[in-house]
Amino acid sequence: MVEVLIDSYSESNQSDDFSLYAGGGAQGLGHSFIATANNLARIVLYLKKVGSPTGNAVAKLYAHSGTYGTSSVPGALLATSDNFDVSTLITSWRLEGFTFSGAEQYALVIGTEYVLTIEYSGGNSSNKVVMGFDSSSPTHGGNFMYNISSWIAQSTRDACFYVYGIAAAGETVLVGTESYDSAAGSDTVTNGFRYTVSEAGLSLADIDQNGRADLVFSCENAKGDKSGVMWLSSDGGDRAWTAHEISGPEGIKFDRMELVDVDGDGDTDVIACEESEPVDGKRHGLGLFWYENPTIANRAR
Repeated sequence: MVEVLIDSYSESNQSDDFSLYAGGGAQGLGHSFIATANNLARIVLYLKKVGSPTGNAVAKLYAHSGTYGTSSVPGALLATSDNFDVSTLITSWRLEGFTFSGAEQYALVIGTEYVLTIEYSGGNSSNKVVMGFDSSSPTHGGNFMYNISSWIAQSTRDACFYVYGIAAAGETVLVGTESYDSAAGSDTVTNGFRYTVSEAGLSLADIDQNGRADLVFSCENAKGDKSGVMWLSSDGGDRAWTAHEISGPEGIKFDRMELVDVDGDGDTDVIACEESEPVDGKRHGLGLFWYENPTIANRAR
């Protein structure tokens, strides 16, 4: 299985914040999103603390109610994260993760609208949890919401968040308006690149070091003009991805892939192997090779 980014709105857009605390602050903050992978794994939010709040916060997944992007609010509760100890927050902004374990890894339906929330009922006006959002130029397709005495939708705000899911063998993950099948069943075209995918060669890392997770994958059946190794970057918008070439068309049956900083220069490189390249009727694999971080150099060593 592999963890994949379902939806996000980057913390680089943060321009404002909203406080969570008992007796006057919000007890819940949330945002709507659309599922692009099954089995909820994590929700990551842009948080900090003021003072010394104590107790636990949780993230929750709800069915969607209202009009997506305009009046989204929580419907029925579907899943609750593990407890998050708010005393571990720091007083400056940081991305914080909420893990969904066991039976709480809800089976999302791809293409369905949902609502994520953070909920905390402790603290006070001097000791509180603060979440970042964008009120200056929000561009996410969903909408922000808060709960003081009831849930109120705000279409002019977008929370800074990341939702991660788990894609198992044979499941399909949407990439923007295109898709790939992790069982390697069919060809897909994304930004002009043609590829086929096998789950054995799918990994998650921040390749371009912009704070957002990218997808790196190698392919079987990369015949003709199809690329054997590529990566997909997210721009932090509404499920928007961009495809980037790594290997070119050389090689057909790529297999295992590892992401590691081989040369110790602070970025993530790609190590891959290719099993079989037909030459004069015989199959000769390209072997093991290293691609230096493709945002810096598109060459193998």
